[in-house]
Amino acid sequence: MNLNLPVLKTNRLLLRRLNESDALQLFQIRGNEFLNRHIDVQIEKTVEQTVKYIEKINTGISDSKWLLWGVEEMKTHQLIGTVSLWQFEDNFTVCELGYVTHPDFQGLGYTKEALQAVLTYGFNQMKLLQVSAYTEKGNSESNFLLLSLGFEYVKTMEEEGFYKKRTFHMNMYKKNH
Repeated sequence: MNLNLPVLKTNRLLLRRLNESDALQLFQIRGNEFLNRHIDVQIEKTVEQTVKYIEKINTGISDSKWLLWGVEEMKTHQLIGTVSLWQFEDNFTVCELGYVTHPDFQGLGYTKEALQAVLTYGFNQMKLLQVSAYTEKGNSESNFLLLSLGFEYVKTMEEEGFYKKRTFHMNMYKKNH
């Protein structure tokens, strides 16, 4: 299947492909240790690392490996986060949802708005049958968000970190179309 990354619009947000001019704003997210404390990612130390990440993401989109939208607040044109569909299985009918939002824009409904747009696109246009999401057990805001979007809790799993040498307790959620 050829994956397409359309521009998605909500009342306040523009979801679009990342480009090199997003590197500084994206670095403020990917380089933020506090923001990324719940996931096992390598914290970026330079804007150049973020530029390489954007290149990798866009290559993966072109190769139909994943979809990743930059989430832009339309009023300010500020990049406030990302939303992804990845880990596709079963002939592109099952995938995983990923998301991150800059702390300055959390608690304002932006993440839910962006996720609703991506899920609507995924279920209605891509004909996804199931989307899963994982969040650390201690990340109460993310757990609540997934439940509020109609995801159902499946189980908690232990996952050993690769970048962060600790055990993560990840809650698994699923949403069926």
